[in-house]
Amino acid sequence: MFIFIGLASIALLSFASFLGSLVEAQESQENEFEADDLGLKLAAMSCFDTRNGSLIMKTMLHDSNESESDEDTPLLAQYLSSHPPTATRYSRLFEASEHVNKAAFAHSTCREEIRNTWLQSISLSSLKG
Repeated sequence: MFIFIGLASIALLSFASFLGSLVEAQESQENEFEADDLGLKLAAMSCFDTRNGSLIMKTMLHDSNESESDEDTPLLAQYLSSHPPTATRYSRLFEASEHVNKAAFAHSTCREEIRNTWLQSISLSSLKG
């Protein structure tokens, strides 16, 4: 009887730990998406062509052992991974780069005089430092 209770307790704790891992992995994936979105916006505000960011992610996808399609990745592996599938990140970045790009910030941060002033301040600070 005591052995059964002990085994049941171990099984319950293992299941609770598994559920905790699922929750942590999902939060981590959401954080990765948020970081991708923020990085895309910062790149666009810095007058970079954001489409290149999605191309980097595509290169990472080709260099990795991951599948080109999320459907080929086992469902449990998708849920337990701390990072979203690279194919998903690539497609999200590619779509977002159509709207979040340097043209969207042309009226403010990407104006030529602002960019030149910024670049000049960087080169001056590197000379001083």
